[in-house]
Amino acid sequence: MKTRRNEALSAWDGDWQERIYQGFRKLGFETYQDYLLARRGRPYEELASELSAGKDAAPIAPVQLSRMQAWTVSPAQRHDAILDSLARYLREGLRKGWGVGIHWEIDAIISLSFWSSNWHQEGGDEGELRALEDEIRRMNPEPGWVPIDSNDPILQEAARRVWSTK
Repeated sequence: MKTRRNEALSAWDGDWQERIYQGFRKLGFETYQDYLLARRGRPYEELASELSAGKDAAPIAPVQLSRMQAWTVSPAQRHDAILDSLARYLREGLRKGWGVGIHWEIDAIISLSFWSSNWHQEGGDEGELRALEDEIRRMNPEPGWVPIDSNDPILQEAARRVWSTK
């Protein structure tokens, strides 16, 4: 836990959104979406560590990055961002891969729950998120599968099946 003058710092103290903006701008990116594109597939936890690096940097929580992605994406980019976020959550949650280890199903449920809760929109159609999750389960990826990024063939095929019917 980071401290400043022996006081514990929380990721929720102050204007956390501004801290995120300052962090990616310090790295040379104009927009948050540009920052995410340059780090495709990297889990939010890694990004939070990167943006929190430095002795004067306040902590940033991975969930803040996920929420900010959902809040700042344009409607035209929503489907791509949903897949990008899904890949990030699965990469972090399924450390041994799909179907591997005694707790993989719980890890998948946790990852998918956090992912879908961050993309929930007031009055929105949550059915598309559930359908995407169901389609991945129906496709039953081979043991050890973890998406590299949103261009993963399994994610792309699941998305095609779900969104081509709309």
